[in-house]
Amino acid sequence: MEWIELAPGAAAPFDVVELEEFEAIAQDAGSRTLFLRLATLVRRNEIDRFLDATFANPDLDFLTKSALADLAGDEQLLFAFEHYAQRTAVLH
Repeated sequence: MEWIELAPGAAAPFDVVELEEFEAIAQDAGSRTLFLRLATLVRRNEIDRFLDATFANPDLDFLTKSALADLAGDEQLLFAFEHYAQRTAVLH
């Protein structure tokens, strides 16, 4: 398992949201996959390409597109969830 390094000076990962919220995301397969994929795209600097494709997709409504853009813009949340998911993978 690869350990995630937080940005220098970043707060402890679980200060971002309550652990119960992370656990709820982790328990929902679709949400878990979405958060982890977005974290990977951000980490690889590929998020802009994903967002361009998302906003160009006529099958998605504006609220969905906006929600994805907001989530993708919260790197601290995505990386903290990724950290949480890796640490609790054995439990799931």
